[in-house]
Amino acid sequence: MTEQQDTDLLQQLYDATSLRSFTLMTVTAIEQAVDGLINRVFRKDDFMVKSVVGPLLDSSGPLGDLSIRLKVLFSLGAIDIKVYQDIELLTQLKDFLNQSSNEFQFTDQEIVKKIASLNCICDMTLSSLELANPDDDSDRALYEMQLARQQQIIKSALILAIEQLCQGLAKDSPF
Repeated sequence: MTEQQDTDLLQQLYDATSLRSFTLMTVTAIEQAVDGLINRVFRKDDFMVKSVVGPLLDSSGPLGDLSIRLKVLFSLGAIDIKVYQDIELLTQLKDFLNQSSNEFQFTDQEIVKKIASLNCICDMTLSSLELANPDDDSDRALYEMQLARQQQIIKSALILAIEQLCQGLAKDSPF
């Protein structure tokens, strides 16, 4: 990723208005980063290699699916297990959000649990994000403020984690 692409991704993620759009942008950016790494690993200038490998890597080819590409990259040692698991989890989160008719927030406990299980988030403390519901209306404003703060903390942590993942995928071919 170039510095400009990096900045654009960060801005797009920051500007995302919903968890669904945030996750979709995340997985799209990761797919592009995985595609770049696959190309650096497999695509060579040699005509014979191009003619054999090219059709395999096309979107309609057997290696066109993100999940398959991840397995290949992991099997070859181009990515480690934590990166593989995090990308799989983010892809599952995207699929879950797309299949659900509910509009989830970053602070929903089901989402917080999924996010907290990401390896790239484990170093960041998200365990203190549980809020007690307000007892009366006077506490409601404080609760809403704390909820907005927690949403921003989670979103910022995710942005940093996704940035790390994409930068890790932007490395040169290990071969």
